[in-house]
Amino acid sequence: MIACDRPGTAATRSPETASTQEDENPSGGAAEPGLSVASDTSVDGDPRGEGPTEGSAGEEAAAAEPCGEEAIPEEVEAILGTVEGLEFDVNKWTIRPSSFPVLDGIVEVLQRHPAIVLEIQGHRDEDPHWQERAVDITRKRAEAVRVYLLEHGVESSRLVSQGYGPDRPLAPNTSPKNRALNRRIELHVIEEKSSLPPCPVEPGA
Repeated sequence: MIACDRPGTAATRSPETASTQEDENPSGGAAEPGLSVASDTSVDGDPRGEGPTEGSAGEEAAAAEPCGEEAIPEEVEAILGTVEGLEFDVNKWTIRPSSFPVLDGIVEVLQRHPAIVLEIQGHRDEDPHWQERAVDITRKRAEAVRVYLLEHGVESSRLVSQGYGPDRPLAPNTSPKNRALNRRIELHVIEEKSSLPPCPVEPGA
């Protein structure tokens, strides 16, 4: 995640100033712990003892606002990664009707967040019999998902599809269970194309 914190600075009183202020305290007592005593002395033009200036308050508010990847809404985060419940016909790229509710839910989320641009990724397990067709079928499956989302109202400029074949496995292809994990469609936010608020660059960074 991209950090957007802007650490503030705090001036401390010198022992001489503290002594002078205690001498001028009409009640003769020391200041209450955690409270600063007002002083006309300033450091770098900021009065001591006063609360944050309007400028510093604005900077703190800006720093608290999420930016970059941190600005991705929670319900968008929930649809990212492997699309659970998405199934295709065996060795084809035809989406099974049982998967339509899953894709319809993705459409609803994207329509509520028009600033988000997604890459639809197709992946497959490594199989010598499928090596030549692996990239092709993952590309076509990713494109099939893209077409479904387009047909249900998502703008084409917000969707990119790509097939990666067996190049990015989630688990070693050593068991039927692992192979099933590697046959998947994933959704990822393309941050540089999404209209997310950028994080400010620190001076000198």
